[in-house]
This record gives sequence, C-alpha cells and structure tokens, in this order.
Amino acid sequence: MTSSLREAQARHFDAHAPFTPVSHTLRASGFRYPYILKDELIAQAISQLSPAPGHRVLDLGCGRGILLDRLATSFRTRGFGIDISRGTLKGLQSESLHPHQIACSEGENLPFRDSSFDLAVSLDVLEHVEAPEPVLAEMLRVLKPGGVVLCYAISRKNGLTFNWFLTKTLDILGVDHWAWNGHAPDRLVDPVRTRAYLEQFGCKVHYFRPFHSFFTILFDQSVLVLYWLAMHLRLPTRQRGADDRSPDRILRLVSALTGILFRPFDHLDKPWVSRGLSNGFLFAATKPWTLSMTCQPT
Repeated sequence: MTSSLREAQARHFDAHAPFTPVSHTLRASGFRYPYILKDELIAQAISQLSPAPGHRVLDLGCGRGILLDRLATSFRTRGFGIDISRGTLKGLQSESLHPHQIACSEGENLPFRDSSFDLAVSLDVLEHVEAPEPVLAEMLRVLKPGGVVLCYAISRKNGLTFNWFLTKTLDILGVDHWAWNGHAPDRLVDPVRTRAYLEQFGCKVHYFRPFHSFFTILFDQSVLVLYWLAMHLRLPTRQRGADDRSPDRILRLVSALTGILFRPFDHLDKPWVSRGLSNGFLFAATKPWTLSMTCQPT
C-alpha cells in the first residue's frame, strides 16, 4: 500500500469507525446473538471452523476488537489485532473485555514470524488495499500449515445487485458515496481472481460464498437503521429511566429473526448468487503443508 493511501485510510477510520450496534453485548455474548444476516453468515462459518481454546487468531483490520472479543468469549482463543488506524486501536484498548496483543501496521507487511497463527481473519478489509494478493500472501505466511484464512470482501462482480442500483442512483445525484466507507470502485475485489490466487499456491478453498445480493442486504441495511435510531434517538434519561436497554432488546429480537429468515432471504437472492453476483463474498481456505513462502501476486 502506498504511503498516501495508507495515510488516507488511517485518517478515514480514525474519524469514522465502522458502526457496530450494541458492541458491549456482542463482546460479552460471543456469537450467541447475530445482529444482522451477514453476521449470521460469518457466525456459521466460524462455527464450522471450531477454533480450539488457546488457538492464536489474527484479525487483520481489527478495528475496536469486537471480533477478537467475540472469538475469545465463544472459543477462548488468543487474540492478535492489526490495524492502520491508531484511533480505533485506542478504542480496542479501552473497550475490550479480553486481553489482546495489537500493533499498528499494514496488511502487506505483518510484524509476525512465519507459521504463528492457527486462524487469520479479515472482514471488510481487502477492498481498502491497492491489491488483495500481497495481503493474502502475508496472511498465509503467518499461518501455521493447516491453518485457515477467513475473509469477507466487497465484490467487484456486483452488477444488478441492490447496492449496484443504489450506487447508480447516487452517481446520478452527484453524491460522493465512495468516501462514506473509504472505498473506491477500482479497489473492489474480484472473487474469481481471489479464488484462483489461493488455489494457485495449493490452498484448499473449502468455503466460498457470495452474499448480500439484493434482499439480504436490503434487510440488513434496514435493521442497521433501526439499531442506529434506537441508540441515538432515545428519550432523555429522565423519561426512559437509566436502565433502558432498548438496543439490547432489539438485538435479541433481530437475532431470533435472523435464525428464521436467513434461509428464506438467502433463497430470494439465488437469481443473483447463481451468477456470482453479490455485494460481497465470504471465503475460507486452508494453508497447505507445502506452501511456498515466496509466493507473489499474479
């Protein structure tokens, strides 16, 4: 990553940490309460991986450490966090419920020795770097043989999805929507190229899932608005009482709904998913025992 892009991304996330509702409850309850359908997808994938107590987990782009806390709560893993935003790392230090080792660093140059981790996770990060291959190469380098890399990335193959229509509309209106999340259209990740890169070096890609095509992302964005309203537009304390827990109640309600609605909404997205069209994709790949540590991007 060039220094100018790194500095721009760091400034963005120092000022605009990603919105995660009821983060304290999520940290304390692990993956018991998925807060949107996408979180249910990630929880299912992590459950299939079944991290063991004491496993060393790297979260690349850890932000305020919510994922590391949830992993430690549910699986008693040991957390290591990397982020380029010093502001969000300060949030991790003040808010975390479990001890984690952290460092301010970029994904293309991880400050760890080879074969250090059992699991390397990166959620919504690969679309913020100039090219995902050097980051994936570093994640594989620091993984132990047989370790797993788990990533969610925003997809370049997103034609006719909900966000594609939304993007076209905002472009017509002249709204600089890319700056909201620190994205750029040329940095969106190509899922076909990503899978080919992993397989080129012998990784077993045992999970590859396009997600958030139309109905699933429409549901999730609507729910996130509901969370935001509950957290920011509550009545004054003297009217609602100091023990008001409406966001937590919404979390429990939505969590129950995700278990019921995940498969139906996922089925509604099949016309897009069957063509590989989605706003994002989740993949997991196992590092082979013979991976060359000199692998370079294609």
